Amino acid sequence: AGAGLLRMAIPLGFCAIGGTHVQAMFIHCIASALTPRSRPMTPLRQLSTRGSLARPQRSTFQMKKGKGGAATEKRAPPFIEIESFESDSWKLEPAVQALKNGGLGIIPTDTSYAFVTPITSREGIERIYEMRQAASTVKKPLSLLCGSISQIAMYTTATQTKQNFKMLKELFPGPYTFIFPASPDLPKMILEHKTRLKTWKRSEIGVRMPDDAICVEIMEQVDVPLLCATVPPSLDGGEFCAGTAMEEFGRDIDFYVDAGPRNQALQEDQQFRTTVVDFTSDPPEVLRDSSVGTDRLQEWL
Repeated sequence: AGAGLLRMAIPLGFCAIGGTHVQAMFIHCIASALTPRSRPMTPLRQLSTRGSLARPQRSTFQMKKGKGGAATEKRAPPFIEIESFESDSWKLEPAVQALKNGGLGIIPTDTSYAFVTPITSREGIERIYEMRQAASTVKKPLSLLCGSISQIAMYTTATQTKQNFKMLKELFPGPYTFIFPASPDLPKMILEHKTRLKTWKRSEIGVRMPDDAICVEIMEQVDVPLLCATVPPSLDGGEFCAGTAMEEFGRDIDFYVDAGPRNQALQEDQQFRTTVVDFTSDPPEVLRDSSVGTDRLQEWL
């Protein structure tokens, strides 16, 4: 009916109104009035993001389940390369922030690479016990990386004797791990962990002050001692660096600081390992002699 009416109206319009342009406008008005109104078309941009035309987006990261079963993205951890401490120390900020948030990382010390986490992080302590392997020939407790003798005094009884205080002043920083009774200020979650109690039932802790600029810078910025465990040496006997550790541990670690090879892979060469002394024994017992600084140490034993 609408089409027939249109055919009737068009000649009338031509007769009543002259001029080509006016006739065209008349035809357009009649057609608009008689054509049923349809739903507005969905813009192409909207259509492409929903329904059967939407493209699935692929994630470039592995997914893991977070709290409540929700899937969360797990990004590749920062890999921080330090070629020169003077020019590259600014790169350490992600590592410092990760530790302040209770994370677990791998950093260089003066003798090896180490897993580290703040002593205030319950989750980090749990993770470092899981990462530590029982390959060490010395059954010793985990150690604290301390930035000052005052931190050692806070978490151990080391400075309760004048001789030990003088010894620490003389030998630290250096390639030594000294075991002392823990003070009440040391978090009990470190001493009472079930893994620790299987091999070390006494309330003692090792302390270290590494002579390494990168390690010292991280400790100063975090401002609390770091619980540490030595990263196992390279299995292929080659030079060990943070890149080797990343191939082994991947996303299980929150960050890696690479400062070049550390010669701990040379397992038969003791000079690149710390000397471990248990000062809870009387006389003190040398649990591992690395031959580094032995002459300086002898006068204190």
